Amino acid sequence: MSLLLQASGLRAGYGAAEIVHGVELSLSAGEMLTLIGPNGAGKSTLLKALAGAAQVMGGRVTLMGQDVTGASAARIAASGAAYVPQERNIFRSLTVEENLGIGGWLAGPALAERRAQVLRLLPELAGFSRRIAGRLSGGERQTLAVGMALMVEPKVLLVDEPTAGLSPALVGRLLELLRRLADEGLGVLIVEQNARAALARADRAMVLVDGQVAAAGTAAEIEAAPDLGALFLGRAA
Repeated sequence: MSLLLQASGLRAGYGAAEIVHGVELSLSAGEMLTLIGPNGAGKSTLLKALAGAAQVMGGRVTLMGQDVTGASAARIAASGAAYVPQERNIFRSLTVEENLGIGGWLAGPALAERRAQVLRLLPELAGFSRRIAGRLSGGERQTLAVGMALMVEPKVLLVDEPTAGLSPALVGRLLELLRRLADEGLGVLIVEQNARAALARADRAMVLVDGQVAAAGTAAEIEAAPDLGALFLGRAA
């Protein structure tokens, strides 16, 4: 698998507040990596730093072999990484088709072709392309947010808490979608509170505690670790 994204000694935060402390991370094509950990551990800040939406205070980030340390969100998107925030990730007053058009800001004259490609990847959206996005279900809205990110033809997909507030059935459906995209060759990095469901589909996992990597390994290794199970998976030690 080819290496797509790498962070070395990454420190990040907001203003003078450092929240992420010296994180090492890598993501390859066809791989799904999930970040889990307690609330306030710095998971979302780490994702935002990789996406250009939080301040990088130290370390190095490379994307497709290119140094993008501290680069803007626009440059990182143009370089191959798309970010799906947890909230405010769609335009509720616009149609699904219009949302995809906004997501395709880099497509230029190829917009219609790219939108058709995304709808083939996400057939869940194809049946209601003219529906107002605010009238979609929670799972459909999150699928649309992923679709908007795919409009820039990314190699890396950075997704923050995609299943927050969804029913268990929709949690599984959305995570299966992300697994499918990884199987198509994308590198998929997600921050996820539904740890069990995410670990069941991920290749690797990292546990963040107080802005630092407390554990890392295959998803199966992390799920089986008794101390981590007690802390994050609701399982008795």
